[in-house]
Amino acid sequence: MPKSSARSDTTQLRSDITDLLSDAIFALRQLLSDGVDAIDISEDPGKNIAEVFCLAANALPQLARVHDEVIEIRYGPAMSGVTIHGSSKRTTARFQWYYGLYGGVMFSTSLAHPELIYRATDEFWAGVSDLQTHGGTLAYEESDGSAHGAAASVRDRNAYRSAIFGLARDMVLATMEDAEEPYCFGQLSVSWPLATEAETLMGRMSGVLRGFNHLNQHLHRIAYLDSKGRERRKPTEAKM
Repeated sequence: MPKSSARSDTTQLRSDITDLLSDAIFALRQLLSDGVDAIDISEDPGKNIAEVFCLAANALPQLARVHDEVIEIRYGPAMSGVTIHGSSKRTTARFQWYYGLYGGVMFSTSLAHPELIYRATDEFWAGVSDLQTHGGTLAYEESDGSAHGAAASVRDRNAYRSAIFGLARDMVLATMEDAEEPYCFGQLSVSWPLATEAETLMGRMSGVLRGFNHLNQHLHRIAYLDSKGRERRKPTEAKM
């Protein structure tokens, strides 16, 4: 497909999704302003609102121009809002998009192969920092109960407001972990005010998804090269 045609399709998709999302956001805000604590997503209008958010999530990779798909998209109830869940087809990283009174708009990702962060280059850490350039607030959300023993003690004494320092701390603590279960890393998230309009939101979330994709592809490639290295060593080991 010619590049000009692809751009035209993307522009039209952005316009269509923005129109649908604008209506869904308006309807959701109306429900929230009426004092509804839990949105009923089993029937309209809650169900229709959630389905539109799912359509928007499905369109994000194309709008962000990344070679990936958001799969296993589903919606679920959330306190005073709607939550959309999905996964990256290429890296299996998990995404979550919350829209509601608690936290405004929050777009988050787990990290693919977080146990390999210690081998990431400066490009990875620069990518984490760049997530702040999309008009939102960057945060590192800790995973509950992710540390044990000495690692848990150090984590509890060292809470960072910086997402980079929080992630780097968990990278170090993962090497201290002596429990049977592997260290459970948290998620990176970017959030915006609830008043952010649909067109602006889709543009910023597309940029954040590009950033998430860059980070996860970086770690995914390290894991891929490791697996290829193990495959090459197998014939040699078999001869020994």
